[in-house]
Amino acid sequence: MTPQYVCDVAKGRARPGEAVLRALGLQKVVRYVPREPEPVELCDDASEVLVRAQRIFA
Repeated sequence: MTPQYVCDVAKGRARPGEAVLRALGLQKVVRYVPREPEPVELCDDASEVLVRAQRIFA
């Protein structure tokens, strides 16, 4: 394990490997959460807003 690799992991430029996680007493967890609604607008050719709504992900 090089000092550059440790620095990259600490700064978020690289993902820690299994050996690093194990040495730190950590485990990788993947989590999925619902998306938040996103605002959307429908505009005409003159960029006049015709409709404002929220996109809901289902």
